[in-house]
Amino acid sequence: MPPSRSSDSWIKWISSDSLADAKTQSAILHQFLLIGEIAKRLSDDFKSTYASMPWSAMARMRDKLIHHYRGVDLREIFKAADVEIPRLIAFLRRQLLGGE
Repeated sequence: MPPSRSSDSWIKWISSDSLADAKTQSAILHQFLLIGEIAKRLSDDFKSTYASMPWSAMARMRDKLIHHYRGVDLREIFKAADVEIPRLIAFLRRQLLGGE
């Protein structure tokens, strides 16, 4: 399942309280790792065409999660899951999937 599809479903049940659960943290962080890794692999042409999306920020978040995991603020992750992931999903649906 593509990250955008699976992310769409877990965002609906995530809450700041659920972030206290280690399994939930791991699942959410894994989704961000996947998104960041995909963002790193996008061609420069693609990123230029869709420059309104924060591709480099997605890649940087992945790097921070991989290399500085002890310094990760779960509140920031929750904020990104709550705000940025729905924005990314809407973009993907609108631009790449024809508004599905």
